[in-house]
Amino acid sequence: IEIDRQGETITPVSPADSIRQGDHLVFTGIVTTIADLERIPGLVPAADTTFETQPAERTRRQLTEAVLSRTSPLIGLTVREAEFRKRYNAAVVAVHRNGERLTNKVGNIRLEAGDTLLLQTRNEFVEVQRNSRHFYLVSRVGMTTARRHDRALLAGILFTGLILWLTISSLFPGLFEWGNITSKEIHAIAAISIVLIMIATRCLTTAEARSSIDLQVLLTIGAALGIGEALHRSGAAHWLAVSLVDLVTATGIGPIWKPFVLLALVYIISQMFTETITNVAVAATMIPIAVSIAVAGHYDPRPFIVAVTLAASLSFVTPIGYQTNLMVMGPGGYQPRDYLRAGWPLALLLTVLALWFIPLIWPFDLP
Repeated sequence: IEIDRQGETITPVSPADSIRQGDHLVFTGIVTTIADLERIPGLVPAADTTFETQPAERTRRQLTEAVLSRTSPLIGLTVREAEFRKRYNAAVVAVHRNGERLTNKVGNIRLEAGDTLLLQTRNEFVEVQRNSRHFYLVSRVGMTTARRHDRALLAGILFTGLILWLTISSLFPGLFEWGNITSKEIHAIAAISIVLIMIATRCLTTAEARSSIDLQVLLTIGAALGIGEALHRSGAAHWLAVSLVDLVTATGIGPIWKPFVLLALVYIISQMFTETITNVAVAATMIPIAVSIAVAGHYDPRPFIVAVTLAASLSFVTPIGYQTNLMVMGPGGYQPRDYLRAGWPLALLLTVLALWFIPLIWPFDLP
């Protein structure tokens, strides 16, 4: 909304205005979007001119909100006089009073009780000052750790190396087998090794690595794989398949249409499951059943496996069926009914197309 250039203020800012080196840019919006601004190479908060400008140091600080208490010794002092860097090893980015941002120069603002300060602090600031009499409330502002743009090239090289390693080892599986270690195990070892190297070279922190692991998804997938294996080994998958085939046969459907009906049932059941659990979990659970249905009916398993994989990946009716559905729900302001209204026609269309083309490409007859 404003550009401060060598004492000259440019406001309002038009699309035709160009940005120059050293310009001070003033933004308005949600506090947590500052983290998005810090992801832009070459753009740093104004507080960085006096507070930890080195990239390695910037990753050790975060954005913090603090509300001044009535007993704070900072009351009546200007931000400059308060010497935040000396007192708290912090820098003031902005000051809000009565819900509005003060537009004066930050250093000249005289602090009052109840002022909300947006600070750049070290990671330990919240724990140290949480019970301090200087502040009523101290809290982190989301995930606002600055990005290491200086590590982008190294991270890209490591990632490219991992992709090349996985590609070559997949094309030539016997080339990288060591003793009893299979190529699949080597893939996992290579991926974990790259992550450890990225942590060691400070491309990411251990906290960022931990937060990127979704334990709920991993547990769901692991449980589904276990259920799928249990269905296969216990004979439950075979029993379900035989029961379903017998049920379809009992309805009097002819032998020509019976595989189409079974394929439709497998597809629809898989699609119903994928609207509530992850697609990998659906595939792990339903594929043993689909294969057993094909074996019980003396059909080629391939069309049934393809039906499961397609149905498990086509989730449009609920926001929880797939990750991207949830990603756009908040920013788009969508409600569950919006997914139902827009998703079921698409799901119906793809169901018809899938059940039409799968038997054409993968016939039911055994090879």
